[in-house]
Amino acid sequence: MVPVVAALLAALQVPGAPESSGGPGILAIEGARILTMTGSPVDSGTVLIADGKVKAVGASVEVPADAKRIDARGKTLIPGLIDALSRLYLYPEELTESTALAPEFRIVDGIDPYAKHTDEVLRYGVTAVHVAPGNRSLIGGTTAVLKVEPQAGTVELVTDCAAVRGQIGVPAGDTNSSLARLTTYAAIRDALLSTRDDLFTRGKYDRDVARYDKKRAEALTKAGGDVVKAQLPERPRKPGTDRTNAVLARVLKGEIPLQIEAYRVADILNALRLKDEFGIPLVLLGCSEGYRIPDEIARRHVPVIVAPVSLSFSGPAPLRYGEHSRANAAVLAKAGVNVALGVGGADGLHSKFVRACAAVAAANGLDRDLALRAVTVNAAEILGASNRIGTIADGKDADLVLLDGDPLSTLSTVEMVVLDGAVAYQKGADR
Repeated sequence: MVPVVAALLAALQVPGAPESSGGPGILAIEGARILTMTGSPVDSGTVLIADGKVKAVGASVEVPADAKRIDARGKTLIPGLIDALSRLYLYPEELTESTALAPEFRIVDGIDPYAKHTDEVLRYGVTAVHVAPGNRSLIGGTTAVLKVEPQAGTVELVTDCAAVRGQIGVPAGDTNSSLARLTTYAAIRDALLSTRDDLFTRGKYDRDVARYDKKRAEALTKAGGDVVKAQLPERPRKPGTDRTNAVLARVLKGEIPLQIEAYRVADILNALRLKDEFGIPLVLLGCSEGYRIPDEIARRHVPVIVAPVSLSFSGPAPLRYGEHSRANAAVLAKAGVNVALGVGGADGLHSKFVRACAAVAAANGLDRDLALRAVTVNAAEILGASNRIGTIADGKDADLVLLDGDPLSTLSTVEMVVLDGAVAYQKGADR
């Protein structure tokens, strides 16, 4: 494991940040229009921060005398943005790794804490990213949510197991047959069937051990505690451990979701069949043709990370984006699907386009409030990180973005980013 991967810093200070950054003390951001993502906007409100957490938010928050104050009148304050599909912190070679089934691989064991572009991504208001193994593997391992740190060599982990990542029908090149796509579905299904059998075997072993312990206790009691004289039963043999099954067992038990990257209708439907057959929590990723079958996805209550929203932000368009539609997120949301947005960029720097993706989705029919939720609270909920990020609420991480206008306007700029309660970026501070 990369040794720095942990919850390292409660508060960060950045060279050039103003004295009002507050450090580990108390910070008050006053006068902003606050979009908490938990209810109605708070006009001319205050957010009180201490020890890296939000302590209070509202229109009439009492600010302690020793608090350091930031005047945010006329500005808009939102939660830190989340890229639900990022390449930030990933080594380039990870993107080409190929393994058939490796759910035991943890992406946090293969990240680069000295990754480039983190400071640039942070300047655009992105404070957290969801990273995952590459799509060359049928089941590539567990995903993670990381904070975007301004300092090289540090990585703060929000959750190290957001989901088990798999893919159905994602070609390695620009060609892919129907048979090849069906084969990937069948391989994942076989792995889940094997895991289900393994769970049954282990459950039987546990029951056998319980019966053994009972019979052993009865035999010892009858023999007066004399082990030599007691007719002890034979102890059940413990089944072997399979690391693949051990991870997928968590999916079958409903502890973590299976996140399937799928783009075409046939592949999306195959992913939904896995949910139907095994009753597992499922998250769809990519889902370019989801707009063609929104009701099928909605009736199963499967959330979707739509990525990419616009091909302009994700590099050269591969074959799987052939039927891409910018209205995809809007159609899915109107059907009742819980939608998050990911940039799906070719490298980590592309994560800076998160807000632009939300703006594109809104321009193509997604409700504006839902568009902002898709890169904040919805993303946090789908990724299992809503206990810390995604909203401005008491007890949540103080990851905030201050803008000079509407968050979804291309004319608005990020003026300040607060990460874990300290100013990590302020416009003009590095000049």
